Amino acid sequence: MTEMSSFFRATAFEPETVKRLCDAYDCVMQSLHESGQAFTIEPEVVATQIISFAKQGVSDPMSLCTRTLRALNGKSAVNGDPRADDTAFLSYVRFSVKQTGEQIANSRALIEEGRALIARTERQLNHSRHDAS
Repeated sequence: MTEMSSFFRATAFEPETVKRLCDAYDCVMQSLHESGQAFTIEPEVVATQIISFAKQGVSDPMSLCTRTLRALNGKSAVNGDPRADDTAFLSYVRFSVKQTGEQIANSRALIEEGRALIARTERQLNHSRHDAS
């Protein structure tokens, strides 16, 4: 179970509810980690947000996860049909993470190509200087 399980147990929820809260917490933290935001948001802020939604009657871990992600991202966490929107939002988050990962990989490849070009140019310059002397 998650590192925050004792935090959730202290809120007087039933054991099964604590498990769902922990599952939601793990989902949020994994999404934040995949998007590179895990170190910008305190774990207690995530847990407090999940508890707030649970106290409002939200019990499904995926709904807790998506509503928490929306709240942390400043988007509306309340909507008329949470299931369809939650699935779409998670798909969007995962797509965005994948796209960002691909952009990082492309940037790294360009950097390596640039380094190789610089090294080749420096070798040519050194060779030209050596021939000129």
